[in-house]
Amino acid sequence: MSKNVLVLIGFISILLAGCAAQPKNGDIIFAKVTHIFKEAEYRKAIEDKESFKGFFYERKLSMLESAINEGVTIEDVKNQRLVACECSCGAECYASYPLLLPDGVAITLYGLVELEAGAAKWQGDAQRYKYTLGKYLRNIDILFEDWARIEGNHNLLPVCDPMKWRK
Repeated sequence: MSKNVLVLIGFISILLAGCAAQPKNGDIIFAKVTHIFKEAEYRKAIEDKESFKGFFYERKLSMLESAINEGVTIEDVKNQRLVACECSCGAECYASYPLLLPDGVAITLYGLVELEAGAAKWQGDAQRYKYTLGKYLRNIDILFEDWARIEGNHNLLPVCDPMKWRK
């Protein structure tokens, strides 16, 4: 092979490696809470089943639909237990997960958590994600300026890998 072909293959491998480490169902990850679901969102979803049809790339709606399908109740949402979390798993990609917090656990928006990831599967035919709930492990107290981040479009998200979270 020519040098140019080898360089091109190497460059493509580096780009693909940025997304190769996306967490799988059951992996232990760190993530930032990016949304706390509201009672109004839940009510709208229950009262208007059409709200889940026809959306494109809307992770928040996919998470809510999956949580409802897994038995999350309006009481859980009223108690601010259903949240959406995100982490950075590569240079230009990120992972999203719905998480049901245990009773008595409170977290603020943009708080950091350690969780066991649920499934996050892209359904190309429906143009949306299918999720399962993650499992909460603990809140993390690391100052924003001490987060390790992967550079790229999502550099405000913490690195998924617990071994690389601190700078």
